[in-house]
Amino acid sequence: MIYGLGGSLKVNNFLSALDMKEVDPENLKLMENRAGEIIEAVAKETAKDAGQEKMASETSSL
Repeated sequence: MIYGLGGSLKVNNFLSALDMKEVDPENLKLMENRAGEIIEAVAKETAKDAGQEKMASETSSL
């Protein structure tokens, strides 16, 4: 729960308000870990692409 979901209790309260089934805290943590890995991979790829574009633009202006 690093980025502000507020913990499994708040998530389950939110789901209850929507009349949805609650999520086990352990399963929620597994989903967060999987999502975190994907977000990290996308961020690294985006940074790599931006770096390559910057290098290309700097070398083309020489």
